Amino acid sequence: MSLRVDLEEVDLSSDHFVNDQTGWICGSYGTVLQTTDAGTTWHQLTDSVPSQQVQLNAIQAVNGQAIFIVGAEGTILRWDGSTWLLLDSRGVSHSFLGMHFVDENFGIVVGDGGRALITSSGGDAWTFTAVDSEEGFLTDKALHGAHFLDVNRGWIIGEQGLLLQTHDGGATWEFQESCTALDLHGIAVHAYGDGLLGGLGWMVGEEGKICATVDEGKTWFLQDASAHNVPLYRVGGYGAFNPISVGELGELWYPPTSSQVAPTLLDYRV
Repeated sequence: MSLRVDLEEVDLSSDHFVNDQTGWICGSYGTVLQTTDAGTTWHQLTDSVPSQQVQLNAIQAVNGQAIFIVGAEGTILRWDGSTWLLLDSRGVSHSFLGMHFVDENFGIVVGDGGRALITSSGGDAWTFTAVDSEEGFLTDKALHGAHFLDVNRGWIIGEQGLLLQTHDGGATWEFQESCTALDLHGIAVHAYGDGLLGGLGWMVGEEGKICATVDEGKTWFLQDASAHNVPLYRVGGYGAFNPISVGELGELWYPPTSSQVAPTLLDYRV
């Protein structure tokens, strides 16, 4: 059924749009909603979520077909076209907080306690990924987000400005210099060949911190968005725009161009 959603009833934590009309959002109580008319109406996909009380933290639609969700208690879900499948998360009971899929097969999920899993089979099987840790975890810090340019090059971000990078698909990781000691929540990097956005990227976090790159993530510098001292949670979007979500306060949109990397604020309240 189609319905108008009262956003005050649930805590919405993540959204993903594949074009200017079709998108999904998820949040508390196993809530999953889809729109095909730019948010005018929403279709409830919650009934088939295996645990309707679980907090869902991140959602991504890959090529508009495969949809993945991660959440509390090691939850990883995949939409099969009619229902949500609960995927095996290798016994992880910590919350997964972020993820990124390059395509329908290769993806990474990250979360509390340095837990990170990588799949090359669309979630049918997962392997742990770690950085020189006897416990087999990346770090004891919470991992909030990840982004891969392709199946080889990627980053993980987290608590206290944590920034890790890999050049071999997550087989090995190295610590990279960040631009802040505050928690980072969202990251996106565009390859050099990606039109006007080629080579550009952003990380966002607490106190309105925005870190930017113009060289495909090799180096990062701090952008001044201190006037908007609110936590920023996500970098993403559709087309030439990169929305940066601000959690409970709404969204800030920063439309970049090839000659202007500094943010321009457009304030949107949910």
